[in-house]
Amino acid sequence: MLDRFVLSFNDADILVVAPIFSAGEDTIKGITSETLSKGIKDHGHKEVVFCSRQEDILPAVLDLVRSGDLIMTLGAGNIYREGDRLFEELGE
Repeated sequence: MLDRFVLSFNDADILVVAPIFSAGEDTIKGITSETLSKGIKDHGHKEVVFCSRQEDILPAVLDLVRSGDLIMTLGAGNIYREGDRLFEELGE
């Protein structure tokens, strides 16, 4: 299943992977944001940026974003806040 999941990101030009946090469920042994990033790279994604801390996400995205880019945040919990922070930073 993981082999199929990591392929689902290959159409994105750049992928920034944030830390994975449990939302109360049991963690899946061997699945971390770092192993997910490596699996995505190993399965052909051209550019994966791994952020080990949530506070590293905004600087990483600001370094990568260009005029006309579409940025999506996907995940559970408060990851949407990074999109809010990005809009604030860019003055959108």
